[in-house]
Amino acid sequence: MLAILLCVSNTVIGQYNNHLILKKGYKNKIHFLVGDSIRFICNRSEIPVIGYIQAIGEDFIVTNDEQIMIKEINTVIHKRKSFSFVSAGKILQIAGPGFLAIAAFNAMLHSIKPVWSRSNLITAGSLLGVGMIIPKFQQRDFKIGEKFYLRIIAHPPEIK
Repeated sequence: MLAILLCVSNTVIGQYNNHLILKKGYKNKIHFLVGDSIRFICNRSEIPVIGYIQAIGEDFIVTNDEQIMIKEINTVIHKRKSFSFVSAGKILQIAGPGFLAIAAFNAMLHSIKPVWSRSNLITAGSLLGVGMIIPKFQQRDFKIGEKFYLRIIAHPPEIK
């Protein structure tokens, strides 16, 4: 009796330990396991659900102690962690006006009237513009439907 109970409980645990994969065509984009952080938007509201995956079933995931069907997920939000686009954007927003300040300081140092050339203004404007655009690359939203879709792959049994 105890052996049967252990076999059944092991099978049940295996059913909630699957893999969730965000796919584009035949390519795997993002791979999620139990314990991974996930952000997504459901059909129910426009507020993103942020949490850790507690279980992955055959057609649902459990996050924040709530079972969510895969069909209800509209958008998967992937926040890039390898490079801080927000920090780089702030630095470039400071560097644009700083470039003009350095040109003015050099003009003052050489006792000439600070007349900025067209190339100096273009460079400073480019730095400022890129600094305002680049933070938008910190996160990517994958709309589920046309190009991207979610698949749950059954976890293979452990070999001992």
